[in-house]
Parts: sequence; C-alpha cells; structure tokens
Amino acid sequence: MREKEKEYELAGKIARWQKEHRFERFTEKVLLELSGWDKLEDRDLTYIDFSAADFSGANFAGAKLAGVNFGYAILPGANFKYAHLSGADFSSANLAGANLMGAECRGAVFSNAKLTDVSLDWADLAGAKLDYADLSDVSIDDTDLLGADCHEAIFRDARIEDSRLAGALFISADFHGAQIDDVGFRGADLQDTDFTGAKISRGRFYGTTFRGAKFVDAALLKSNFTSADMSNTIFRRVRLGSSSFYEAFGDDVVFEDNDLEDKPF
Repeated sequence: MREKEKEYELAGKIARWQKEHRFERFTEKVLLELSGWDKLEDRDLTYIDFSAADFSGANFAGAKLAGVNFGYAILPGANFKYAHLSGADFSSANLAGANLMGAECRGAVFSNAKLTDVSLDWADLAGAKLDYADLSDVSIDDTDLLGADCHEAIFRDARIEDSRLAGALFISADFHGAQIDDVGFRGADLQDTDFTGAKISRGRFYGTTFRGAKFVDAALLKSNFTSADMSNTIFRRVRLGSSSFYEAFGDDVVFEDNDLEDKPF
C-alpha cells in the first residue's frame, strides 16, 4: 500500500476511535495500537487532529507533524526534537518541559500555550504565533523568531542568546529577570514591554519601538538603540555601560538614577 493511502487509513482509524470514545483521552498508547507502530519517531502524521489528546512524555522526534491540531493537548515532557511542525496548532496546549530543539515551526500557533522550561534552541519559529503564551524559564539559543507574534507573552527568567527576533511583535510582553545576549530585535515592536530585572548584553535594537516600555533595576550593556522610538519609556536604576542611543528619539522619557559605567554583570 502506498504511503499516502496508509496515512488516509490511519487518519480514518483515529477519527473513528475519537467518535466512539468521545469521553476518553486519545493517548500515545492508543495511537501505537491503531497504527501498528512500535514508536512515533520519524513518522508521518501530517494534518491529523490530536486536539485535547494526552501525549505526556511522547517521543515525536523527527516526526512530520505539519498542520497537526494539538489544540488543548496535554504534552508535558514531550520530545519534538527536529520535528516538522509548520502550521501546527498548539493553542492552549500544555508543553511544559517539552523539547522543541531544532524543530521547524514556521507559522505554527502556540497562542495561550504553556511553554515553561521548554527548549527552543536552534528552532525555526519565523512567523509563529506565541501571543499570551507562558515561556517562563524557556531556553532560546540560535533561534529564529523573525516576524513572530509574541504580544502579551511571558518570558520571565528566559535565557535568550544569539537569536534573531527582527520584526517580531512583543507588545506588553513580560521579560522580568530574562537574560538576553547577542540578540537582534531590529524593527521589533516592544511597546509597553516590561524588562524589570532583565540583563541584556549586546542587544541590537535598531529602529525598534519601545513606546511605554519599562526598564527598572535592569542592565543594558554594550547594546545599540540607534533610531529607536523611546517615547514614554522608563529607565530607572539601569546599568547602561557602553550602550549607544544614536539618533534615538521620543518624548516624555523617564531617566532616573541610572549607571553609565561599563561594568560586568
């Protein structure tokens, strides 16, 4: 039987099971039984509906999951390393502690999802939707978030380095205590974003919008804010050693009790 026919057959089996067991959780065990597989790694599950399923700790490493619906799914500790997740929908899913290292997530939807303590290292999330998502303690290293929608997302105590966030939306996002190093935010929208207690080094904020952003008890070392819009931005008790604000502009900027000396964190 050709691969495409096998995919359709499996999708049909899954749909029938869900209809017949509508008050039960679809699980990894059920999927393996229906498919006859011994594992989920590298399998093709494109466009299947797994909404509200329980795949806690499941191993989807390298799997083809483009367009899959994981809305409201239970996925703590799941492994999506190098999985293909373009256009997948994880709206309101629980992915706490999951591994998305190297995953291809272009255009994927993580709106209102729980992504605490998740690894997004080397992942491609260009154009992804992460609005209202909780990414506390997330690891983002050498990651693409170009043009992503992260408005009102939570990045508390996140570790973000050597990544590309140009053109992304971070309106009203929360970066409390985040550690950010060598990250490009060119043209990003950071209106009303809260960087209280954040430590930022070598940040590239060329042409970024900061209207109403808040930097309190934070560090901004060796960062470049050329041509940034600083209107109504608050800088209070911030370390600003070796940072450049060339041609930055804005009215009603609050600048109080800051330290301009170049000292390490």
